[in-house]
Amino acid sequence: MNKLFISGIGRSGSTLIAKMVATKAQFKYTPEIPIYGFFYYWNNGRYNPLLESQVSDYLKWYSQLYAEHPWHLDREALDPQAKNQSFDDYMNALSLAFFESNQAETVQNTDWIIDKNPSYTLFLNYILKKNIKDKCLFIVRDPRDNAASRIKTKNRQNTRNEHVAIHALRWKRFNTEYARLIKQFPDRVLLVKYESFIEHTDEELQKISAFIDVPFQSSSMALASYSQAHIQGLDASIQKKYADLAKPLNRNAIGQWKEILTAEQLSLIEGICGPLMQAFGYEISKPRVKPIVLKYRILEFSYWLKEKILFYAPVKIKLSRIKSLTHKSS
Repeated sequence: MNKLFISGIGRSGSTLIAKMVATKAQFKYTPEIPIYGFFYYWNNGRYNPLLESQVSDYLKWYSQLYAEHPWHLDREALDPQAKNQSFDDYMNALSLAFFESNQAETVQNTDWIIDKNPSYTLFLNYILKKNIKDKCLFIVRDPRDNAASRIKTKNRQNTRNEHVAIHALRWKRFNTEYARLIKQFPDRVLLVKYESFIEHTDEELQKISAFIDVPFQSSSMALASYSQAHIQGLDASIQKKYADLAKPLNRNAIGQWKEILTAEQLSLIEGICGPLMQAFGYEISKPRVKPIVLKYRILEFSYWLKEKILFYAPVKIKLSRIKSLTHKSS
């Protein structure tokens, strides 16, 4: 089995795209739990006799931190031989044992495992270099709509309530990675623009199908398949999110920034992201650019540094951290 990473900064439509692609029989969609990246650096290519117990601890503490998460692990379905195999074989077996909500899934003829975690975007050059058969869909969305989406949802749980300059700086940092990835792996990275996917869904799905060499399935069939997912008994916010994903695609989400952003916010976003926006084909209005307050640059850099440290830090330290976060939240 190979992995299809869905990358790009959050609030870019990656969940929708991943869910629609995952309705194909050849795919297994894994939970948006960064477990692969958490263990990857210190385990890839190696057999680690402690991995099974470490993963068990991680999932125990993660489920306590995010009790509303709709995924469960069927431990009886986990291949007992997997713990004696390579890191990727074990992670693949683990992915196949996850199921959503209260319904177990029958997994047959799985060729691709979909792993959608935005944080991986910053490390995919390392992961793809090591795993030569894996591929990536890189999702990009207009940074103005990306920021507008964050502003609309800023009061929801686990959503950062930050200055728009930080949103823009993070959009720039994440999407700068695309140039590096497409240069290193031209045949293994496919750019998917959110706007094109919404407006020309079947054409984009055909491109994706050709990219990963699987039969094409129309958007109407994909939505019908997804709408049958069992979501009863889940946290109300999760139910709403999943119900929204099963609705017809919302073209009103394109250009919503015109109704939400202030002139000052627009100026900041275009001032920070302008050249990269144009490289992706987004037009800018070229307003007067105001200087970016240093504290926002420092804060955004601190987020990036934290993500780097958490990727490369020894597993034992990372497990201690997530355990301490669990105790603080209880």
